[in-house]
Amino acid sequence: MRTTHLLPAGGLVLVLAGLTCADPKPQEAIVGKWGPQDPRAKGKASIEFFKDGKVKAVFSDITGHIIVNGTYKFVGEDTVEVKLTIGNDAKTTKAKVKVTDKEMEFTPSGGATEKYNRLK
Repeated sequence: MRTTHLLPAGGLVLVLAGLTCADPKPQEAIVGKWGPQDPRAKGKASIEFFKDGKVKAVFSDITGHIIVNGTYKFVGEDTVEVKLTIGNDAKTTKAKVKVTDKEMEFTPSGGATEKYNRLK
């Protein structure tokens, strides 16, 4: 009799454990600083996504750094819209994203997949 009362409690523990181990949503997991997986990649930036919807891209080369600020928002479960502003020009791009705790794949519409590693 006592065993039958423990079965529903054990099932609840397994469900709760599954919820805490589930992968975070891309909207949450994207927050942080990301760098290109290939450190020799030319034209690739380190990108930092902030909780408040802001994004900062830092392009580096032998002459120094160029910092571009902008905003981002998710327009679907795995689709992000990024708007970067350089001077008076603004460019908006939509991309599919896959995010884990260590890696991000960023695929702009009509473009090749870019792979990043979490820096912090």
